[in-house]
Formats: sequence, structure tokens, C-alpha cells
Amino acid sequence: MAVFGSDPGDLRRMAARLEVEASRIESAVQVIGQRVECIWWQGVDADRFRGDWEVSHLVRLRRLCERLRQAAVECRGHAVAQERTSGV
Repeated sequence: MAVFGSDPGDLRRMAARLEVEASRIESAVQVIGQRVECIWWQGVDADRFRGDWEVSHLVRLRRLCERLRQAAVECRGHAVAQERTSGV
């Protein structure tokens, strides 16, 4: 049975990319949040939208960023493990 390893450099590049994307999402969330707060819009629909943003969308986007960062940590851990296994 053949066993293949992974490229530690590729794993580290993937980790860096995951962190970049998490940061991009966080920046977008910040801009959207500011606009949601300051836009002049009143009424039931506005209240519902703001509530959905705070309770659902914002929470899920933050969770996504956390998961992307956790995946980056795991990629780096796999890179280290691969180097140990390969004797690099």
C-alpha cells in the first residue's frame, strides 16, 4: 500500500490564505454592520432586518471566521507533523 504525505509549504500557504479570507470577511462584516446601524430606515421591516443581522447573520459570519482561523491552525499543525514524519 502506498502512503502519500502532504507538502508542508502548501499547507502553510493554505493556512495563510484561510486567515486572509477570514480577515476579508471580518472587514466586510464591519462595513455592513456600520451601514446597518446608521442607515435611515424605520418600521417593522427595518427592525426585523436589524434583528436578523444581529442575531443570525452577524453570529454566523463571526463563527465562519473562527472556523477559518481554526482550519489555518490545523493546517499548520499538519505541516509540522508532516515535517516530523518526513524527517525534514
